[in-house]
Amino acid sequence: MICLDITDTLEGGASVNAVVDYTVHGLVSGVFTNIAQGQLSNTDPSVLYTTAAAISIVSVVFVNTHTVPVTVNLYLDPANAGTPRRMIPKNLSLGIGYSMHFDGARCTILDASGGIVSGVNISDTAYAASWDGVTTIAPSKNAVYDAMVQANVIGLRVADSPTFTGVTAATFKMTTGAGAGLVATSDADGDISWAAGGGAPGGADTQVQFNDAGAFAGDGGLVWNNTAKELKVVKAAIGVTPGDYGVALDNTTAAGAGAQQYSPALRFRGRGWKTDGAGASQTVDFRAYVIPIQGVLAPTGKFTLESSIAGAAYVAALSIYSSGVIEILGAIQSTLSGGDARGIGAIDLQLTRTATTQVPSGDESAILGGHGNTVTATTSVIVVGSRSTITGGSVHFIGSGDSNIINGGSSAYSAIVNGQTCVITGHACFIGTGSYLTIANAYNVPNSAIVSGYWQKITMVPYAFIGSGFGGHCYLPGQHSHGGNAWADVYGTCQHSRVVGKIETTNATATDATLFNGSWVPITLWLNRTYQFTVRVSARQVGGSSGTIGDSGVWIYRGGIKVAATVGTTLLIGAVAEELKLLDAAAAGWTVACTADTTNGALTVTFTGEANKAVHVTVVVDFVEVG
Repeated sequence: MICLDITDTLEGGASVNAVVDYTVHGLVSGVFTNIAQGQLSNTDPSVLYTTAAAISIVSVVFVNTHTVPVTVNLYLDPANAGTPRRMIPKNLSLGIGYSMHFDGARCTILDASGGIVSGVNISDTAYAASWDGVTTIAPSKNAVYDAMVQANVIGLRVADSPTFTGVTAATFKMTTGAGAGLVATSDADGDISWAAGGGAPGGADTQVQFNDAGAFAGDGGLVWNNTAKELKVVKAAIGVTPGDYGVALDNTTAAGAGAQQYSPALRFRGRGWKTDGAGASQTVDFRAYVIPIQGVLAPTGKFTLESSIAGAAYVAALSIYSSGVIEILGAIQSTLSGGDARGIGAIDLQLTRTATTQVPSGDESAILGGHGNTVTATTSVIVVGSRSTITGGSVHFIGSGDSNIINGGSSAYSAIVNGQTCVITGHACFIGTGSYLTIANAYNVPNSAIVSGYWQKITMVPYAFIGSGFGGHCYLPGQHSHGGNAWADVYGTCQHSRVVGKIETTNATATDATLFNGSWVPITLWLNRTYQFTVRVSARQVGGSSGTIGDSGVWIYRGGIKVAATVGTTLLIGAVAEELKLLDAAAAGWTVACTADTTNGALTVTFTGEANKAVHVTVVVDFVEVG
């Protein structure tokens, strides 16, 4: 019996959580009661029961429901003061299905069949003649002396034929007929005798032995070279079909829904040297195996190749699907050795490099041929060609050519199809083909293009376009230029170009046409240039409390303007000619003027509307430029 005062706690624990049932019975206020029940926690100790009044516990039962033995403990913690005291042996082991019964004085262990597990100590004193007839000491692991005298034991006497059932001892001795090199063998009735071991090998020298209908055999198709440490499998006369397998790795377990059965793996292992620190030899492993994939009508699968360095987890590198699809999970590179590390999922198939950096080091990048090419941007490609480079940003493309460059910074989506010494520094820009073509945009200034030509340039503006030509130059937002063989090798000194601006008014305030460059800017001119310009203006009322929606006007002006080395020298050449002016009657008060802006070095096209009329104005300026 165990006595508990008020606030005392009964505590316990187990080595495995929630697998040992416990029940506690006792006397509460004169009534026998099931005081507590549950499963032991692996937080040892944990409180099983806290008394609210003085009680007596008459039994505590633990039952191991786990599939392996579990250790248990039982404690009494007076007043739950944090110093529990043990009441059963420390870490008492309960076998599978075993139970412990404790009444405060006696601890009984029952096995899974309900038999009592004895706790009586066994004497390990070696037997001797003095043990003859001793009955006061339990026997040791050796049998008592008088029972082991061979002449007295039925079944072991020389005249008997002993039979052993269920013997699992590791060693026994049978002297009759024994000799060095012999092995014990049995016949169909289980009779044991000594016989010569091994038997004569089958086949010829170096042939691997196998069981052929109960006899050793060898075959010339399965040979081991012990000097070279080489296993050879030979299969002759195959012809043009592989026929049956030379080597088969087979998982014979049937698959189930959601439970595919992988094939055994074939592993290759070498050892390499690492140079950092004191240096060390480390394992380099590859393994190959089949991964089945569950399917509706039939399963599919993939053949997977993985690698592991220095015993680390295997990482997939390549998979070939049963459909013929090849999945590249690491970096692919050509047979050329060296070079910096390739990016994750990168492909490197170029055959020549002159620097270690000439690799696709960006993740998911590729160099598919050529020589001396470099890709550090992610998800970018150089197909073929030489000495071309893609750096910064992502999703860029160079098709072919020599010494082309895309410097993407933080941008994306730029492309050079072909060419020589072409350069893009910008977002979503395009060069088709040609030589010495440059789009020098800021990284966040997008969507400019040069289709073809020689020695042409777009400078720091968006939406610009050069179709073809020689020496063309775009320096205004949305400018379209066509060069005609620049003077003195200076961009834009012999070209035609066009820009499109806009004006929006709701009153009679004069408003200048502007171009969009992330913000609205004037139509600035390149220094040291002379321009013939043609200005076309279309205006339309789109709202307002006065007038009528749809009232319109159109104008055409021609003139000349020039600028020297500073913006303050901007000057019209003579008077601007008005060639066309067509107005609805309600738009008769609308006006257009073309002037020189000496503050910005620009051509200013100004529209003046009317109060309470919302008017949209489109301005197209054509330049014939010389420098």
